[in-house]
Amino acid sequence: MPGLRLEIYRHDRLVHADEIHRPVELGRQQAPREPLFHSQPGASADRLVVAPIEERTVSRRHLLVEPLTFDRLRITNLTDKGTVQLDDLLMEPGATRELDMPYQLNVGDYQVRFVPVQEATVNLRTPPSTEESPLIKSELLSVPLVDLALLGPHQSESLLAWLQEITVLLQSAAHSEDFFQRAAAAVVKLVGLDTGRVLLYEENGWQTIASSTRTQAVACPVQREPSHRMLENMRTQRRTMTRQGTGMSNARGSLMDVEAVVVSPIVDRDGEVIGALYGDRVRGASPTAAPEITHADVLLMETLACGVGAGLARLEQEHAAIEAQVRFEQFFTPELAKQLMVDPNLLAGRDTDVTLLFCDIRGFSGISERLGAAGTMQWINDVLGTLSECVLRHQGVLVDYIGDEMIAMWGAPVEQPDHARLACRAAVEIWQTMPQISQRWQERLGAETRVGIGINTGLARVGNIGSQRKFKYGALGNTVNLCSRVQGATKYLQTGILLTAQTRARLDESFAVRRLCQARVVNIAEPVTLFELKASPGETWAELCQRYEEALDEFDRQHCEQAMSLLRDLLNKFPDDGPSLVLLSRAVPLRDCVGEFSPVWELPGK
Repeated sequence: MPGLRLEIYRHDRLVHADEIHRPVELGRQQAPREPLFHSQPGASADRLVVAPIEERTVSRRHLLVEPLTFDRLRITNLTDKGTVQLDDLLMEPGATRELDMPYQLNVGDYQVRFVPVQEATVNLRTPPSTEESPLIKSELLSVPLVDLALLGPHQSESLLAWLQEITVLLQSAAHSEDFFQRAAAAVVKLVGLDTGRVLLYEENGWQTIASSTRTQAVACPVQREPSHRMLENMRTQRRTMTRQGTGMSNARGSLMDVEAVVVSPIVDRDGEVIGALYGDRVRGASPTAAPEITHADVLLMETLACGVGAGLARLEQEHAAIEAQVRFEQFFTPELAKQLMVDPNLLAGRDTDVTLLFCDIRGFSGISERLGAAGTMQWINDVLGTLSECVLRHQGVLVDYIGDEMIAMWGAPVEQPDHARLACRAAVEIWQTMPQISQRWQERLGAETRVGIGINTGLARVGNIGSQRKFKYGALGNTVNLCSRVQGATKYLQTGILLTAQTRARLDESFAVRRLCQARVVNIAEPVTLFELKASPGETWAELCQRYEEALDEFDRQHCEQAMSLLRDLLNKFPDDGPSLVLLSRAVPLRDCVGEFSPVWELPGK
């Protein structure tokens, strides 16, 4: 049976092409999982799905297409009730019609085109038909299969040279920007024109970004402007345009000395024209050059234009990837940033178990007043920059900077089973780094730089907590709010790093931790048990913890006199222990308390 080439377009972009030699049935999906454009063999006819299941204007069994001769086909309406529009004719259900090819019809949102299969060998220099208009609007053309054994030696060598040059162009497009110049040179070398240009369409019009000239040409003024009329016709019609022969008899302006011109569109992934591949042959420039632009030349121009479009798309992806990596590496470790570029779905909003860390610089307002705006900016950049490196070294995410406060998170966007431990390790390093920061700024500040750190673990909603205009990856929920309050509690408990019980439960004995109190923080009803994390515990840490715990137990049992006695003895040996001083100050006014009291401390502020 004769064959035909079936091409399917959507929004003027080719989405499927196949060669058929037996009847084929076109229709929409019968089930959601049935693949689009997948050919399924059948007894009397193959089946090709050309529309999704939700496309109700296309039946499951819509059309039957049968090749008849080299340039004719038969179409049958297979629908039970629907009609099929063919030009100005409506085909009723069951109706059949024979048509000449090439032929195009609409099937839902798709355009289906039938093209004769080229059985003859390719003549690399076949002149255009005398019936062709001097201004040719080229369809999206397909290169027929060629048996090299049937070609002459010269034709085979030419075809192989074309393929080699096109391969080099496409490969260069994948990794460098020199494909613009390669494409312009290919217009001259492969298509046999005197000049070649690559142009991009911008707001202020067409801009030439690469050009090439035939070296052996007698005179090739590449500075001559390309034909803007040809470019605009190509852009509006989104098709390859050629002009030559008698069509050049009335040429004026930039085409006055030109024998032939061809321009092919460069399109982006959405099918919009963003550039042009332009070539022309100058009258008398190259006496040996053939004057006509052939069907094969048009094919080559379109292939080269596709290569440039692919290269531009790749460059756009590479630039976007670099921008994304730079943006991600502001918040994430370089390793995590690369992972997120590969799988951005990791940033989708979800509920997950995380550990938050809030770190606030103490005395910011007073220091800022002394340093002034410029000095404050230098100081805060140094402090927050150093602390951020501690977070990243322990695989944390930098969520935000709010004035003099840094917020970090572990456990998302990728799972970290030990996220509480990582957060506490980062807190310890931050605390141990503070003396170095203080030393750098001691002379200008006249005081040490101090911070307070709060850490909490729990369920939170993580994802983009910014907006469509400004990306900010972080967490929302009570876990976050409580962590902020815990950081504020360090001021009242006169200590550096505080943990909640939820975080403490995730740590092993390698961390120096002691229970300090139960507290109720501002705007959160449930009391929270707070623990101190000591960055540099020293040899007496175990004794301090034991004696403080004894005093705390007496206080919780309302034995304030006993608690006070234990705390006085403790402070004789550890006079600088802030939490012991705080607990003593709480016990003194309650020693004469009549009746029961709650051991939960109502914190006076944030």
